[in-house]
Amino acid sequence: MRRGKSLICEGKTLVDQSESTLQRSSGYSFQRCRECSIEVGRQCLHFSSPHVALLHPSQPDSLALTKTIMRFNSKALASLSLQTNTKFDKEGIVWMKDKQDGLFKKGEAFVERFCRLKGNMLFYFKSKEFTNTDPLGVLIIERCTVELDTDDDNLHGFMLVYEGDENPVHFATRTEEQRDQWIQTLHIASYECLKMQLQSLREQLVSKTGHDPLDRMPQQDTCSTNPPDLSGEEPCVEICIAAKDLPNDRTGQPPNPFVMITTITPPQQTWTLNSHTEIIERSNDPQFLKTIGFGTNIKLKTRVKFTVYHVNERMTNTMSQLGYVMFDLKSLLAKPDKKLHLPLMSPDSSPAGQIQITAWVHDESILIEDNSRGSVSYGEKLQNRGLGNLKIMFSNPIKKTFRFDTNKARMQLFVQEVMAEFKWNYTLPLQLLKLFIEEERERINMLQDLGELVETFNRCRQECLDFHMSSVTMYTQSCRSLSTATPQESLFKASSIKADKEYEFVPINLHLQRMQLIDENTNTTCCYDCITHGSLAAFSQKFKSGGLLRILEDLRETRAPEGCHGKQSKLDRACHLLNCLASLKHAVHFRCSRLCRVAMQGTAAELKEAMEQLNLQVKELVKLCDNPIFNEASAQHMRARTEASNAAMALQMSSQNQLSATATSSHLLQAEPTAASNSDDAKGTDSNNWRWTGSNFVRSPTMEPWDMSCVNTEAATMCLMSLVDDLIQNKNNPMDIPKWLSEISPRVIELQKFIEILFKRANLSLTFLLLLENREHVPLLQTIKYRRDISFSHAVTVATAGFISKIYENLENAQFLEQLYKVGVLLHFEGLVSCHAEEMGIIEDMSVAVEDLASIKFKLTRKDEIQELQPSLQLTDFVKEGRYPDMNRHSVVVCIPLLSHMFDKLPSKLQSGHHINVSTSYFNVGINELATLAEKFGSTALQDDINKMGFKKMNDYFEAYSKACGDPDSDLSGTVAGRTTELIRQLQYNVLSKKSKNVDILHISSEITRKLNGVRFICCKSGKDRTSMSATLEQVQLLQREHNLAPHVFMQALDCFRSEGTRRENTLKNVGVRKYNFNSLQMLSIPRLYRAPRGTYGNT
Repeated sequence: MRRGKSLICEGKTLVDQSESTLQRSSGYSFQRCRECSIEVGRQCLHFSSPHVALLHPSQPDSLALTKTIMRFNSKALASLSLQTNTKFDKEGIVWMKDKQDGLFKKGEAFVERFCRLKGNMLFYFKSKEFTNTDPLGVLIIERCTVELDTDDDNLHGFMLVYEGDENPVHFATRTEEQRDQWIQTLHIASYECLKMQLQSLREQLVSKTGHDPLDRMPQQDTCSTNPPDLSGEEPCVEICIAAKDLPNDRTGQPPNPFVMITTITPPQQTWTLNSHTEIIERSNDPQFLKTIGFGTNIKLKTRVKFTVYHVNERMTNTMSQLGYVMFDLKSLLAKPDKKLHLPLMSPDSSPAGQIQITAWVHDESILIEDNSRGSVSYGEKLQNRGLGNLKIMFSNPIKKTFRFDTNKARMQLFVQEVMAEFKWNYTLPLQLLKLFIEEERERINMLQDLGELVETFNRCRQECLDFHMSSVTMYTQSCRSLSTATPQESLFKASSIKADKEYEFVPINLHLQRMQLIDENTNTTCCYDCITHGSLAAFSQKFKSGGLLRILEDLRETRAPEGCHGKQSKLDRACHLLNCLASLKHAVHFRCSRLCRVAMQGTAAELKEAMEQLNLQVKELVKLCDNPIFNEASAQHMRARTEASNAAMALQMSSQNQLSATATSSHLLQAEPTAASNSDDAKGTDSNNWRWTGSNFVRSPTMEPWDMSCVNTEAATMCLMSLVDDLIQNKNNPMDIPKWLSEISPRVIELQKFIEILFKRANLSLTFLLLLENREHVPLLQTIKYRRDISFSHAVTVATAGFISKIYENLENAQFLEQLYKVGVLLHFEGLVSCHAEEMGIIEDMSVAVEDLASIKFKLTRKDEIQELQPSLQLTDFVKEGRYPDMNRHSVVVCIPLLSHMFDKLPSKLQSGHHINVSTSYFNVGINELATLAEKFGSTALQDDINKMGFKKMNDYFEAYSKACGDPDSDLSGTVAGRTTELIRQLQYNVLSKKSKNVDILHISSEITRKLNGVRFICCKSGKDRTSMSATLEQVQLLQREHNLAPHVFMQALDCFRSEGTRRENTLKNVGVRKYNFNSLQMLSIPRLYRAPRGTYGNT
């Protein structure tokens, strides 16, 4: 049992330490205690019973009695019942009917008990001498009625009848007068009765005065208060609060202060809850970090009330009032420095300390009535930036503001925390699904273009065709679901539906997490962004057989690697060769275009140079086509077609022989010369150009040998070169440019045609090779493809959101824009998932999804209208390469639109459509109790391998960055502790070390990513709880490292972000509760810096 100071039920306070009156109860029925004689269904808390009693309905159909858990502090209740200096509502001797269990005593009998009533708790003792004896139990006087006992044997009896309970509790007294007194007292003891009396008094006051004099009381659960949402607009006025000389609590300890802010604007009659501060632990002079914003409905005559509470118990949110203060906005904003110092008054009108209020204004119109007001400071104007340009791509922002002390005197940091949803969270998966459908149909066409094959391959091809057609059907259904069921208000997918098959291609809980910082000293602003999301995994497909990484590794083991190529299979090499061929094809097309441009505009020397460059590219392409894989695949394909053709001819001849055998003799004699002649002609002409389809013969397209395709390409190049030489050598007069172009163009078109034929033949041959190699794994490959497509859809959408946030905020950063076209962009993924149970499969899925992102490219495009600013996806000729290549899927180009005034800021290379490469780095460190189990009883080998690979990729990007863009620390001086080279060394050391829950890997890699202008991504299973702990920790670390956050504020700022920042709203959006899904035991296993503050977590 948790040793609290109050009786609580479902998180709501029942017994306050200072008020013994039971504040709330709902008629819960308990399991019968072994020491208690009260039947099941009675509301009896017996002090010898277990500390946690299970409640259950006495009547299953009763909605009022639901199964729940009530926790109570037996010592606190016993102490309350034994108090002698407290006035009880009623006490005295009564007789209670009790069970008599013994050898000679059976049944029920009245037993004398001494009862004491306090509030709605009726304590009963064995006798009046109870000084050192705990009560036998307590009855909760709620959801019950007090009735006369009509039993003739009990002339002065009464009973408590509880809802849903067939066995009432019987009492009896000595006299009728005593009975009536007990009945009258018990009638008004319940909380419901007190509430009705209060309501009656309030109605009488309203009828006489016209308004309700009672202030709106704060919510018992400070975590669940829901003040007006000002996140969609910038506040007109913001204030920060500090207090001094707050009184200690009853134990002499400093209080845990918490301030509720309510407002009223005449002629309104009721106070409205506006906001509240965070809770500060044990401080008489608290300085609250969270700022309070007032929206556009605020006026100078608005009155503001601050009510300061001491939070007695944070887990249950039990609190008592310390004091309050009221003022109007005009008195605050009229001050030159916009500061007020006001005394706090306690409920009994005695001094309770002081409160200091500081304000800053964002909207000048609020001060129209104040002629003495000066101009708004530059810092205030910066505070109003919000999302800036990102409003185009992100929506539904939630904003929280804070103020922090720094190491420099009289300098503070103003921080705005923003969380927003990605507008295209459902649109991009829909586009990607359409590309998947296009690729599936292309594979169907390729398989059909293989022509007639022998029966063995034909069956395998048909099986593949069936699976591809099935994929088209499934993807089409998913497209239909996303098109018709896209949410209108909320654009994210909640973690509660992460396994929903209808939205399985949509990433989970995708949000932009931004910390915008205003430096009061320099009046400058800067932003730190990261993307938070759930794991990039196919939750809808479950993880019974593990994730993608395990399945792909098992499949790789079944494919025999080729001797001198290590573990690289024939298909791996085929994918690489196909991409090389596609690259050379594009290079040849580019050289052909340049040759035509030179022919139209250039000189003879330039024309000759362009032709030589084209010839070199064609030679390189033809040389690549001489690779044994192409030759072998083409030869096997031709052999399969030939065997199928021969089989068809044999079938044709057999059919003709059967027809001839059944003909009459006379008909055979007459038809013999003609038949023989026709037969000979058929054999000698086009016997190989027909194939049997199952119902008739059709002409089969002829296919030239692979060598002949290469020879034709070379011949076309030689003809073009000869023509160019003739034009240059026979030139006697000034260049006849139109003649050059008209003679060269047909030959160029012919060469390009042969290149396309060669590329298609290569695709066709490798398609047959793919069919040949995968004929035993077709169903497994279908499963892998579907799971991989889901994870890839999540990854592409998440990566696009991150890149958009980066590019939109760095359009003025020339160094970053140069970096994009020189080395590309670094995407750093931070995972907090454990290598245990289902989470192991999640890591395996995400590892492959992050690797697949290396196959995408970004491209920046110009748009003139805001309505056109929707990212789009395009397929390329390049198939997926990497550790697990896939010939069925091509790389994707993500086109990011920019408005014209933004696009004009880009370097010429990016404006010309230069593709931006993507480098990924993935690090994972489990931090919860499952990680502890994995380290103690399982294995973290998968996590270690992922972190080593992540380090290698990050180091490779750092080296490429240093070579192309210079030292990232060139503007730094002093010690080497914070330099990137030193951080790389530290990261390598931590990756190779065996340390439990080594979160330093995450901290160092994130710092390196910031230095390399990379994009940060943080995820856990749902992107909600562990992700929030990491995102908020990074924010405080950035403030300390980059902006001199005072060390003594570090933990307070961390708790403030977690308790009052945007991440609490993220939990509400996902599961409907403003609590992180941790429990007390989990908190013990989580690293200290990743623990949620008390009162902010619980099972959700």
